Amino acid sequence: MKKGNIFLSDYKIMEGLATKVIDGKPTVVTPALCLLYLNPQKKLLPIAIQLSWQPSEENPIFLPTDTESDWMLAKMFVRSADALHHLSVSNLLRTHLLPEVFTMATLRNLPKNHPLHKSSLDKEGQLELMRRGLSRTTYSSLCLPENIAARGLESIPNFHFRDDALRLWSIN
Repeated sequence: MKKGNIFLSDYKIMEGLATKVIDGKPTVVTPALCLLYLNPQKKLLPIAIQLSWQPSEENPIFLPTDTESDWMLAKMFVRSADALHHLSVSNLLRTHLLPEVFTMATLRNLPKNHPLHKSSLDKEGQLELMRRGLSRTTYSSLCLPENIAARGLESIPNFHFRDDALRLWSIN
């Protein structure tokens, strides 16, 4: 940890969101925690995953030493939470809705094949996720260099988004 090679990916923002019901069963979205390790080969690897915030026997911490299927499933839930957060908060909210004056017109006119309509969150769940994301949005979080520094992501190797985005950010 002193070397700066341990990171925490936190999806508590996903807790309690309304989800779609498919074939009479609600889909699952987890407020996961994922501990990551930057190994000597400069690869960021998950080393521990907890699928919900409350530690309990019903909420174990998954490790790479667990069965292959358990570890794979835990990683899938984290990737799902990450994809939903990216789609609704990073992309839709911060890239499209926040800077646009006509937010409602945009929502009403998204084509049916837009990725937003493929989300496992229902309309209320997506709106709540965006409300939560907006409540955490500050001026500094919208300034890319400050955002990256505040999250301690300056030195992660192969972080192509950061590298490309900072080049665009610095264009005069």
